[in-house]
Amino acid sequence: MFSILRVGYLPYSIICIKFRVKYMLNYLFTFVLILTLYSCNPDQTSVTKTDKILNDINSNNWDMHSQQRLKELVKTAFKHLNYAEKKLLIEILISHKQYKIAIALIDKLESKSQYLNYLHAYALIKKADLQSGVDVLLSTTMSEITASSQNLLFATLADLGQNEKIIRLYEHSKHQNDAVSQYYLALSYLQQGDCEHAIKFFNRVLAIQPKATRIYASLALGYKMCGNEQLAEQARSMQGDTPLENQGIYPNRLLKNGNPVLFYQQMLNDAWARNNEDEIIKLSELLIKLNARSSKLLYNYAITSYKSKQLNKAKQALILLLKDEPNNTKALSLQFEFNKNTDYQVALMAINKLIAIDPENSVYRNTKQQFIEYYKNKKR
Repeated sequence: MFSILRVGYLPYSIICIKFRVKYMLNYLFTFVLILTLYSCNPDQTSVTKTDKILNDINSNNWDMHSQQRLKELVKTAFKHLNYAEKKLLIEILISHKQYKIAIALIDKLESKSQYLNYLHAYALIKKADLQSGVDVLLSTTMSEITASSQNLLFATLADLGQNEKIIRLYEHSKHQNDAVSQYYLALSYLQQGDCEHAIKFFNRVLAIQPKATRIYASLALGYKMCGNEQLAEQARSMQGDTPLENQGIYPNRLLKNGNPVLFYQQMLNDAWARNNEDEIIKLSELLIKLNARSSKLLYNYAITSYKSKQLNKAKQALILLLKDEPNNTKALSLQFEFNKNTDYQVALMAINKLIAIDPENSVYRNTKQQFIEYYKNKKR
């Protein structure tokens, strides 16, 4: 019985062993498969988790009370997101005007693509750090820079009034046929007083984007500057409201309003705020040449020129101002001050005009008396 049982048990044992081995092999195969999948995606729930993080950030309320929560979400995100997801996070932050946080994240990245450099520069520019934005864009050579980055660079340099730099950089650009870049180049020539080159490049822009009818306003200014009033009037008649296509660029002030005169006036206001005398004089002269002068512009131009020891420019500004507004007492007072030591007749005419406007003003009468006595003593 015993031997029969053992003989009968052996095949059964072998069968059991085979079954167990097969079961273990299946189990091992399943385990290896799971391990392989895990190695491709270390945390199967991380996809859901990162999506949730990005969705949470994107759906944030974006008010002052949620800033702390936003920073916590961003801090958590950087622990879980891969490079592509981090780029998406930066885009989300920029789209919601969270420039400071976006810049901090970009600074943490070890490697940066040209696109990230573009986002970095844009965030800096929107945070009003224009020069740092330019520096980031210029970290790439002009032979390698993308068209969008070049457009952003030229737009920012135009905002900074660095027209000569635009002209110089364009010479080394590989995107010389880009409409937006040529537009800023044309405006740079216009501001430099080179109307012929300005007209040339405005026409090139229109050849690329004939529907951009706002450009005709700039072209008209170029013709006007060159003294061709007939072509200027023809360009003005073709002016419309269709702006230049940005081709991926985030619009700056100039592309936004499409009017170079308004743009230069804004630049002049910025120059006054910064008390930049060179820019004030240069922009004032440009606006005067474009027949966009005002009493405020001419008055400030006169004072700034006088401070810069450019007396002839100051006097010419007052002549234009008094031509427009003969009874402007501030301008007449300046005309007297600027000429009292150099041109007796002009100074006397100015003080007499002030007295005629306000006969009861004792200051004017006393000033005239002292002025005449001064010249009498000077002749002795």
